[in-house]
Amino acid sequence: MHNIVNAVVILDEIQNINPEYYYLLREMLDIFGKRFNTYFLLITATQPEILDTQKSGTIELVSSELYMKHPLFNRVTLQFIKKG
Repeated sequence: MHNIVNAVVILDEIQNINPEYYYLLREMLDIFGKRFNTYFLLITATQPEILDTQKSGTIELVSSELYMKHPLFNRVTLQFIKKG
């Protein structure tokens, strides 16, 4: 248990958790965060509505809108050729 105190825990692809366990996950994150000063990073491109952002104090590190405008995603060029 001592490894979780003051830790940062990274949970990747959180959307793969069965929605019936969202309540349990919310409670676990809340308890560990408050009692053990543990921080959680939930990483996914398709973040499900697991947490109530107003109550939980969560923040979005990268805006979805800005994320998709990043040059990394501009790597394909389409060229349409008219026939005839």
